[in-house]
Amino acid sequence: MMLADISPGEIWMICLTAAMVIIMALGTFIKKAEVRVEQPLDIKLVETLVSKEDFKELVRKNDEVHEQLFSKIGGVDRGAASKISSEILQVHQRVNAIEKSIGGLETSTNIQGQRMAQMHSKIDRLIERI
Repeated sequence: MMLADISPGEIWMICLTAAMVIIMALGTFIKKAEVRVEQPLDIKLVETLVSKEDFKELVRKNDEVHEQLFSKIGGVDRGAASKISSEILQVHQRVNAIEKSIGGLETSTNIQGQRMAQMHSKIDRLIERI
């Protein structure tokens, strides 16, 4: 494809696209130049290092704290599971009582329907006799 084959509209589109790419690149560069992050950690030089005994003591204390936290978490987890289990048991007991009551009502309704059908047929026979 030769440059003579490109229409003036296409040339304008190429120029506008190139200008947008340049502007975006400059904007990215300016943003990167403006962002200055200070060191979030306070780093200081120390005169002496921690001794091995002090370090081991700190590790031991840290392990104790972790052990206490894990035991507390386990206790909370067991307590929550126990409470949820007892609440679910209570809900099941209530649902079972309601099911029993509904079953009794269904039986009673069926019996009453049968009696009403019997009474209806008797009334129809009485009416036919009259």
